[in-house]
Amino acid sequence: MRKKNFFLLLVTLCLCIFAQAQMLSVYELSSPNGQLVLTVENGRVLQYSLSLEGRSVIHPSAICMTMQNGNIWGKNGEVVGTSTSSTSEKVYPVAGNYRELTDHYNELSLKFKDGYSVIFRMYNEGMAYRFCGNLPEQDSLIVVDEEASFNLADDPAVILPETTNFTAWELSNVLYEGISKIEEHKYGITPTLFTNKVQNVRVVVAESDLNNYPGMYLRKEDGKMKGYWATYPKTIEMGSWGNFITVVKERENYLARTAGNHAFPWRMAIVAKDDKELLTNEMIYLLAKPQQIKDTDWIRPGKATWEWWHCAILEKAPFPSGHQNLSTQMYKYYIDFASENKIPYLLVDAGWSNVFNHADLNKNIDIKEVIRYGKEKKVGVWLWTVAATLFQHPHCYLDSISKWGAVGVKIDFFDRDDAQIIPQYENLAKACAERHLMVDFHGCSKPTGLHRAYPNILSYEAMRCAECFKWDTTSNPDYQLQCIFARMLGGGIDYTPGSMRNSTLEKFKPIDPGLPSSLGTRSHE
Repeated sequence: MRKKNFFLLLVTLCLCIFAQAQMLSVYELSSPNGQLVLTVENGRVLQYSLSLEGRSVIHPSAICMTMQNGNIWGKNGEVVGTSTSSTSEKVYPVAGNYRELTDHYNELSLKFKDGYSVIFRMYNEGMAYRFCGNLPEQDSLIVVDEEASFNLADDPAVILPETTNFTAWELSNVLYEGISKIEEHKYGITPTLFTNKVQNVRVVVAESDLNNYPGMYLRKEDGKMKGYWATYPKTIEMGSWGNFITVVKERENYLARTAGNHAFPWRMAIVAKDDKELLTNEMIYLLAKPQQIKDTDWIRPGKATWEWWHCAILEKAPFPSGHQNLSTQMYKYYIDFASENKIPYLLVDAGWSNVFNHADLNKNIDIKEVIRYGKEKKVGVWLWTVAATLFQHPHCYLDSISKWGAVGVKIDFFDRDDAQIIPQYENLAKACAERHLMVDFHGCSKPTGLHRAYPNILSYEAMRCAECFKWDTTSNPDYQLQCIFARMLGGGIDYTPGSMRNSTLEKFKPIDPGLPSSLGTRSHE
């Protein structure tokens, strides 16, 4: 009797193992050069793993999205269709480091029964995946949670732009010898740089094509690095510094509400065997939405002279200067300097108007005359503005700024990247493009490729820039070098270099208000 029961148990166990094996589907996708191999396993959970030249870079990592209606994309999913393709095409950026890029990748698409697909792409430089809704556009998807795991091999070192909130991207980097050294639930912004010292490989975790969805952070959870997001705002008030920033006071219990056919952001792992490969990596740009504007002849990147950093103090000017003495005469002085030194732009920062009402102009500054004079001297004028002011008055102030003849706007103090605020970046970029205004996003979340769709976006802040020299030593040469290999993979920076007052760490002293200096050598500047 015991033998019979044992035999039945053994048969049952074998049938269970066979059934599990039958449920597990495995797919492979290689990079065009064959060095990177992505393995996708669909069974009880959907997971991926990544290897470089036969050695594991990312161990099996689960991915899924949980909807408010109880559906979980990536759990017990039934694949009803697969397709693979290979693409190699030219892309021509309007601005940036390259006149021409090659978008070369292999793609695997898995279509699931429950109304969604997951698309995987392999570049020679890394891998990416995204979830896409296959439901009618008019259907509403409410995303309660997402799992985006990055189970990196060999306990790599980490350069983590660490934070404790969802409101700041001008962050110092914290260096860890390994993920194991990070305290559980600590998190930071992306792109995040990992160094696998065993294989001498760099991995950068990032995202691209962020639209109607919150920005991704990385948080240590159960010993692994996983995606982490701000939930959707429920109550918002004006507050924070200057009382002109939208502040979330209460949040919903979900991440985003989107259309049924929404394409969610690309999650990506950039892989490099040599640091210099990161300097030319354009995956974030290439995965982003294609260019949306046709006429781009008016978009011209260039240097700008700027008064805010040094408190508008002009030591040898024949008139009173400084922030308390902003005037039409002073800005014409800046324009003359720019013209004589072949600097194409002047950026007029805060003070030219009421922060909340750009029709309420500073009586000491005839901004229309400043812009007119700039045109006469072939110097274009940019105007600073607060993001919330433009949210509340979507077009009237941009209409005025464009009508006056300004060439661009510096839009400051977003201070959020939840699913409610993210669409505002595109709305503003589009509105500015329609008025032939270039854009500098400041006080903003990190870039995820929107400047491909709207190349009038010339730069973003999202790092500790030269302004920090006024207050501390966080924007030091080490930090700036680290950002080249992580933050700058997302796009250009509004860093504001050009200081001609420099000192070493031993002699450096933050100065504000007054004439600040920069930390490091003039050659470094």
